[in-house]
Amino acid sequence: MTDYFSNIYNNIVKYFYDDSEQIIYFDFETTGLNPFYDKIIEYAFLKENLEIPDAKDMVRDIHYIYDFVNPKLELPKKITRITGINDAMLQDSKRIEDKIGPIVNFIESDNSQKYLVAHNCDGFDKYFLKTQLYENGYDNYNNYRYIDTLILARMLIPNLDSYSMASLCRLFEIRLTGHRAMNDTVALRQVYHRLVKIIADNSQTDFNSLL
Repeated sequence: MTDYFSNIYNNIVKYFYDDSEQIIYFDFETTGLNPFYDKIIEYAFLKENLEIPDAKDMVRDIHYIYDFVNPKLELPKKITRITGINDAMLQDSKRIEDKIGPIVNFIESDNSQKYLVAHNCDGFDKYFLKTQLYENGYDNYNNYRYIDTLILARMLIPNLDSYSMASLCRLFEIRLTGHRAMNDTVALRQVYHRLVKIIADNSQTDFNSLL
């Protein structure tokens, strides 16, 4: 075990180890980058479950949730170009105020320690989630621990030209189809697995135990 990976492994285990824990991958599509001004237009949350052998066996509302959100404003054309989401697709959806309750219920369906995983989590998704929790009266927005795969990839794979989700998917030969919340969340899970495998291989640690 190299000193480099030994240090990463020891720090991760010391900080994150818990007897009862749940990993939840998540992603937002939004009208822009400012969590205090811009609005969520689509979300996806996906729970890790090593006992699920195939995606067809996953049950909505138990293993994953996703939905559109009506931002009550006209979408910027740039967002439609990036995501393929247009105003007509959102007009019959509820506002985030009506969605945040089911999101919290999904995250807190049991008493395990929650680890919420997102790409660029510390710079984007975490703040959109915390803002909505705070604004809608949930005082649990600081109870979760967050894992940012962008930071983790920079630690484990130095000197890449880009650490975007698309770049990491190309590196790991993971299929990424479109820029949509559920597609990104499924790809995110695979990227996170590959990053954990790098640590497991270099620290001679069992993958599932480290995950």
